[in-house]
Amino acid sequence: MIPGALGAIVRHALWPPRRPPSSPDTARFYPAPDMIASAWVFFVLALFESAVLHALGLMLGHSRVLLVLAVLSDAMLVCAIAILRSLGRLPTTIAGDRVTVRVGLLFALDFPAAAVDPAGQVGGDARVLNGALLASPNLVLVFRAPVRATVLGLRRLAVDGIRLKLDRPDEFLARLAAASDNPGAG
Repeated sequence: MIPGALGAIVRHALWPPRRPPSSPDTARFYPAPDMIASAWVFFVLALFESAVLHALGLMLGHSRVLLVLAVLSDAMLVCAIAILRSLGRLPTTIAGDRVTVRVGLLFALDFPAAAVDPAGQVGGDARVLNGALLASPNLVLVFRAPVRATVLGLRRLAVDGIRLKLDRPDEFLARLAAASDNPGAG
């Protein structure tokens, strides 16, 4: 299963899928631009670190160590590019009474809008995904009951909430409230 998921990440980095055509009943919400920009800054730092490690390997003259290091760091960089490019291509959507939260290739959650507790508070031992990555979240969704999340397409886990940084959080909350008031619509 891991090679398939890694293959999907590499395919997404090299040949990203096109955005699906918009339908009038589907609302799309993308991550805030400052969140994506801060993630790219950390990618540039990782690129610099990789270059330093390559230079160290060359200076020490260990060709086998350098080869392994080069393969691992290049694979990490390709995966990082795929994840960063997917942030702007895989939106969070509300269609009818279903909400699909995506944070690029990192997380995916699919749940009915009524599963969100508008007055919910995040407890100390709650399992909350951080979908805002390196930025401060502008909204937190707390669920009435745990929701299954897929992490990197490999692992499923139950979560009590997710922190997000979306481009239009007020509009998202309004559409979420409308969708939870009209179950089965759409």
